[in-house]
Amino acid sequence: MSRFAAPAPTIPDPPLRALDALSPRLALDCEMVGVGTDGKRSALARVVVLNFDERIVYSAFVQPPEPVTDYRSYVSGVRPEHMRHALNFRTAQTEVAQLLRDRTLIGHALHNDLKALMLDHPSAAVRDTAHFPPYRKAQVTGSRPRRLRDLAREFLGWEIQGDAHSPAEDAVAALRLYKLKMSEWERAIAKVAKGGGGGKRPGLTGNEAHQTSKWEQNLAAGKSGKSKGRSGIKKARRIKRGVR
Repeated sequence: MSRFAAPAPTIPDPPLRALDALSPRLALDCEMVGVGTDGKRSALARVVVLNFDERIVYSAFVQPPEPVTDYRSYVSGVRPEHMRHALNFRTAQTEVAQLLRDRTLIGHALHNDLKALMLDHPSAAVRDTAHFPPYRKAQVTGSRPRRLRDLAREFLGWEIQGDAHSPAEDAVAALRLYKLKMSEWERAIAKVAKGGGGGKRPGLTGNEAHQTSKWEQNLAAGKSGKSKGRSGIKKARRIKRGVR
């Protein structure tokens, strides 16, 4: 079996905090349940944070701040009995914010996770596989994000999300995708941050040249995130809805 298709770590049901294993780069994934009428609104129900060696440094079920009307178990893997292990939302939010402070955050469609956590993170410290140009699908005008499942299959030879999602599995997949292109990714960021390339990846022409990600666009525009040098609690409505 390829090392890129090795199984993800098993997540314990009770909260886990392994702060001794923190690394400068962390991978994050969350699972959401439905709240409100017909369960159409999403709320945080589980969060997992991994270090760069794919070890779980934090995991917890989370009690949403309002009643759950749809557990979405077929996707989220969260069931009512898991709530007996759950932390209250504010505790989980505060602990995750402390973990992410001054660290690089890796994941897929992270705006969804940050929205669920009601957190900010500096854009220059985000590595999102949904926005990295080589992992996006080209279109006539620009590009669009691809599903994590499809990226894992194509680039890692790893089948994920067969049934309910595992946040550890999804976080590991995003982390491995980052590692696979890390040198190219960091060189592109460094070049854009220094003002070279005008926000476009070198060697691209035509439509491909416009497949710049959000982090490239923000860096090119000088939005390095220095004014928000650490993760912070925020209002969820400021994060735009995206794909997963």
